[in-house]
Amino acid sequence: MRKLPLQDVPIPFGGYSTDASYHGQRRGTCVDASNVLGRDPQTGRARIAQRWGYSRYPNAQVDGSNQIQDINHISYPSTAATASTSLAYRTLRMVVVSNGTVKYTAIPATSYTTATNGSGAFDSSAPFIDSTVYLGCDIYYADGTNYKYFDADTGTVSAWTASAGTIPANGSDKPRLIAEWRDRIVLAGIKSDPTNWFMSALGDPTDWNYGVDPIVSTMAVAGNNSTVGMCPDIITAIIPYRDDMLWFGGDHSIYQMTGDPLYGGHLDLITNITGIAWGRAWCQTPDGIVYFFGSRGGIYAIAPGGEPQRISANKTDEQLADVDVSNTVIRLVWEDRLQHVLIFITPLDNSASTHYAYDVRADAFWPMSFGDNNLNPTAVHTLDGDDPTDRVIVVGGQDGRVRAQVYGATNDDDSDNTAISSSVTMGPMMSKGNDAFKLHETQVLLGSGSNNVTFQPFIDNSAETAFNSTALWSYTVSAGRNASIRRSGFGNSAYFKLSNSTASETWSLETMRVAMRQAGRSAQRRL
Repeated sequence: MRKLPLQDVPIPFGGYSTDASYHGQRRGTCVDASNVLGRDPQTGRARIAQRWGYSRYPNAQVDGSNQIQDINHISYPSTAATASTSLAYRTLRMVVVSNGTVKYTAIPATSYTTATNGSGAFDSSAPFIDSTVYLGCDIYYADGTNYKYFDADTGTVSAWTASAGTIPANGSDKPRLIAEWRDRIVLAGIKSDPTNWFMSALGDPTDWNYGVDPIVSTMAVAGNNSTVGMCPDIITAIIPYRDDMLWFGGDHSIYQMTGDPLYGGHLDLITNITGIAWGRAWCQTPDGIVYFFGSRGGIYAIAPGGEPQRISANKTDEQLADVDVSNTVIRLVWEDRLQHVLIFITPLDNSASTHYAYDVRADAFWPMSFGDNNLNPTAVHTLDGDDPTDRVIVVGGQDGRVRAQVYGATNDDDSDNTAISSSVTMGPMMSKGNDAFKLHETQVLLGSGSNNVTFQPFIDNSAETAFNSTALWSYTVSAGRNASIRRSGFGNSAYFKLSNSTASETWSLETMRVAMRQAGRSAQRRL
């Protein structure tokens, strides 16, 4: 008998998509995936591969098993002696808040030191604490209760007091959002004054003397005593886009401040279609695009002068619409090496969650989850250390540890070997005219460094029933080109699943091919 021709199974570089019917799944997308990407994190090549893993950074918990509330870092001039083998021009510290206590470690991370006056410095019950680095010197915090800052030179938490005027508050309510913009500290998020914003004097975060004569462009200013006015919506995010532009994310809208509010600045509506979820549910890419999680669900992209574009539409909107933004910490961060937007969605009740990596180049969403709910991130930060291993994204978990994203890591926690359970389901494959067919042969080519992967076909008389059916059989495939699998199956639609859930293992897929023959008339009638 003449050998049947092999045809390629379309590799789903378009990522996870559940908008179409099962039968109408868009070519190049998949209906199911977990912890895989369309770009191999170990090689950078475009192929289906298990995502990166995480390693403790450093090993110790910050303050027991209490969740991480904030991560930031600061650099300051190095005092190291001159050496021929080192530039030694700066020193870096990562500063972490857990259970309201501030601790720091040198970068590369070794061990934590409790900051002077750092024990219980902030609200231990706050699920989210905001911070900003001011002029590269100090880290200022907003937790809704305290006014304090961290001095990197001395490793000390100090009271943040006003040298002029009064730092914004409404009774006992203090701001919960903070940013640095135009050499000013910007504050917002006072519970009982939710639409107001405040800016310190230019170059002085202790000067809050606003609303006095004569008014000069460098003095402190607030929404309720400026010609710009307050934000017409509850402020949920502060995005210092560039020196002449700042965005206020709102409950159901986004406003743009253009120019300094005391030097001809004005506040304008960008959109009232969506707001931005609370806190740091946004990130900015090097080319100036801001991605954010909408206040009513969905992932959006926006550039200056444009309207927000809902990039999750026709892909993952149904899943993202189910997120309760009132009891979920949502953090976005730009992953530069593979050019992904990482979207972390962590319920405060420590329940399981699905996170996403959005591949900007391929316009593809990839679902991710952790093998232990305690690893779900409550704080996220990008370090810019000198060594490549210290230029990493770090995530703070609900177990009180900070972990670094490591491209070659094969577990979610390399210290206790928490496995990454990864899979992708490709298809549906159908014959021309959607006639019944018989599967005769399958060829799988994995990356040369892959560990073993379980291969399973799912075949039935429709795409939906095939996807929800039981696998016809399972077969183990290994690195490189595997021998042809000559096991058959009958139906109208077929899916092919590759999976691995073994600790300390990883894999990648180069290509897959199948040989199918249209079934005879009697088989067509049976199917």
